[in-house]
Amino acid sequence: MKTLFLISTGVGIIIGILLTLVLVGALLYYTKRKNNQKESETIPKEQASFEDDLRDVHHQEMGAESKFSIQQIMDKLVRLNLQIRIEGESIQPIIGSFEKLFDKIRELAPTLHAEEPDGEITWQIDEMVVDFIPGLLKDYLKGNQGELEQQHVISTCEELFLQLSELTKEYESTANADLKRNASVIKETMRIRSKIPVESKTNA
Repeated sequence: MKTLFLISTGVGIIIGILLTLVLVGALLYYTKRKNNQKESETIPKEQASFEDDLRDVHHQEMGAESKFSIQQIMDKLVRLNLQIRIEGESIQPIIGSFEKLFDKIRELAPTLHAEEPDGEITWQIDEMVVDFIPGLLKDYLKGNQGELEQQHVISTCEELFLQLSELTKEYESTANADLKRNASVIKETMRIRSKIPVESKTNA
């Protein structure tokens, strides 16, 4: 009896040790898995934050190299042109104004990307293509598309076109073109023109 009792006790101890090891192993596995999950959730947020910070610094500082390649800018122009073509008749009054501005950007952007890759003027033109024009088009499509909205879009495109044309002439005619001044003018135009005035509808 005593021998059987000792055997049973020994078996019980061994089983207890094994169960303890299993529980410890399960706990360690669960903890490691939770830590890995947290890391996988944190990394994209950190990357997004880093990209936002990079964009903010670029936007605020003169001399930060353009974030976009000339190929990306050209591709974006193609997509914008396609978008306004798809909209068709619904935005017919403003299509010509957009396309005229697109053509001027296509003419100027490659030169600036090649010769002024770290210039504020290049950054502002990139911003025009990547942020300003898509935002202007989006706001117009969401609005009433009345005469007031149309005139705002048309006059905005025309003003930017004239500023880019003046920049082209100045850049080609003198080696001392004031690119910072041009960049400031374009930046201010985009700031002022970023919101489309909404034409109120009156009841008949």
